[in-house]
Amino acid sequence: MRVRRLIFATAVLSTISFLMLWMAKTLSPGGLDSLEWALLLCFGLTLPWTTIGFWNGFIGLPEDRSVADDGPGD
Repeated sequence: MRVRRLIFATAVLSTISFLMLWMAKTLSPGGLDSLEWALLLCFGLTLPWTTIGFWNGFIGLPEDRSVADDGPGD
């Protein structure tokens, strides 16, 4: 369980780092002004939820599809 959490945390943190750097590079061809810093801050505040949701879906869907469900109604 500990290894799985470590892998998940590594995937989430590396994705957040990559996307924050990419957004900063996108916004900064002429330098960052106060509005662009505010955009970067808002992006950074919402990014963890998006990233965690992505990795949950990416890992969970194949895991869910690989389990045989012999419940009622199948």
